[in-house]
Amino acid sequence: TCALPISTAAIFRYELVSEIAEVMLDFLENLTELNDDAFEIIEAHQQTLDAILRHKLAGDGGNEGRVMAQELYDACNRYRKKYQVFID
Repeated sequence: TCALPISTAAIFRYELVSEIAEVMLDFLENLTELNDDAFEIIEAHQQTLDAILRHKLAGDGGNEGRVMAQELYDACNRYRKKYQVFID
């Protein structure tokens, strides 16, 4: 589980954690239903946060952090396209 509250992640130089948390919050706020694909993205989000903290990817996470974040963003976008979920 995430060791840092998301609201304080940037204070401790984990800006990428805050950014990813914001993307996930936006994803969840725009869902009209929770299905297996949505749960897979939520699980991937948790795993991404855990990996960032476990590997101490502070700041923007460097190349490794950016790759993980991009994969999560892409998964959210594929979901939105597949289920025609539009962002407010």
